[in-house]
Amino acid sequence: MKRVLLVVLIIVCLTTGVLMFANSAFAQAVIAVAQLNGTARDTSGSVVANASVSLRNLDTNRTYTSTSDASGYYIVPNLPPGSYELNVTYTGFEPFLQSGIQLRVGQTATLDVTLTVQGRREVLEVTSQTPAIEPTRTEISNVIETRQIQGLPISGRLFTDFALLTPGVTTGRTSVGSTITEFEVTRVSFAGMRDLSNQVTVDGADNINTATGSQRATPP
Repeated sequence: MKRVLLVVLIIVCLTTGVLMFANSAFAQAVIAVAQLNGTARDTSGSVVANASVSLRNLDTNRTYTSTSDASGYYIVPNLPPGSYELNVTYTGFEPFLQSGIQLRVGQTATLDVTLTVQGRREVLEVTSQTPAIEPTRTEISNVIETRQIQGLPISGRLFTDFALLTPGVTTGRTSVGSTITEFEVTRVSFAGMRDLSNQVTVDGADNINTATGSQRATPP
């Protein structure tokens, strides 16, 4: 009887561990990317179905595409954070172009599009740094600009040290009470969470050591 109970207990523990790991991995995957959605309409307010949506990353020049559905709704998921240019086209309408769209880690942004019936003008271009509408987002995120990376006196020049500029981010566990260790890695804690729960990506590729909660290597 004791052996049966022991076997059942082991199975339950293993199952729980697998589910927790799967949920953690799923949550990290969601947080590591951004998403842009919206609705395409004409100037009368009618929805535009089957409009071609193209979103270009201005940093990498990579383009992500989508198509609006029957209700005019479009969605472009799994986007690396960065600066983007949105281009929406449909037969009989002027192309819609908007640049300077900033997407951050974990962001789900909404940007509605109004298409103008084709006439004299060939392109309707909007250039703005105004952030996309994001009515449901409550997460805290931060984008570190090049001028900050070049100008701030970060000891060791470890890229993860810049995460400490974000509210709610603190130093993780280290033997000397700082972010610098003998392995030249940084351990940080987000909103009091364990540093083992962190996910670090470099150009979209996973760069986390799950055993230590720090990055595998420091890019040059």
